[in-house]
Amino acid sequence: MPDRTKFTESLRYKDKLNDALELIRDAKNADELRDAWENYLSLYVRCLGRLITALLSDPETLELGRRIKKMSNDGDVGLTFFREARNAVEHGDEPFADFTDAQTLIGGNLIAIEGDASLTVGDLKIGGVSTGTLSVKTVDGRVSRFEGLRHIPLWERPHSIALRPVFNPSKRQTFPVPDRILEIPVEAERPLHLAEASREAIEILFREALAA
Repeated sequence: MPDRTKFTESLRYKDKLNDALELIRDAKNADELRDAWENYLSLYVRCLGRLITALLSDPETLELGRRIKKMSNDGDVGLTFFREARNAVEHGDEPFADFTDAQTLIGGNLIAIEGDASLTVGDLKIGGVSTGTLSVKTVDGRVSRFEGLRHIPLWERPHSIALRPVFNPSKRQTFPVPDRILEIPVEAERPLHLAEASREAIEILFREALAA
């Protein structure tokens, strides 16, 4: 069992991760999504660091602490990515990922509306067919009011995050977007799945700590 005082401190941050993950799920636009991700990364790495410190403070858990520290430095692609992404947030000069606001697309890509907007178009023709007058109002890129013929192709593209490899200039090394974390598979092109898998991974590490 790791040092109780230090372990309690790490538990404090672990308990915050559930709420931080919900903020990612509930983000309404790209700015909120970025803030939520940056908050989650900070809490996650802080939690992991506190756990490692607690484990290293007790001879009985020293080896486990060293193993997890090794994994977070370069031994596990998922844990390492989280640490490097957090470093990029704290010290980098560009975002660690690409964030895109929601859009409403009308007539394929004929018209794209972002944010809070109102649009009225008369005598609109799509594919040579007159659609009459079209009126659309959006909030955060999503349709809140639509007036016009319903056969007009209309699609809401949700806000999104695209993770990118993280470059650490001091290490002169690039860390790829992981396809797993603690051997938990992560689905490609699904950043939220990575966040959810990371939450599962931290629970596994805490169970190991309690059993040590």
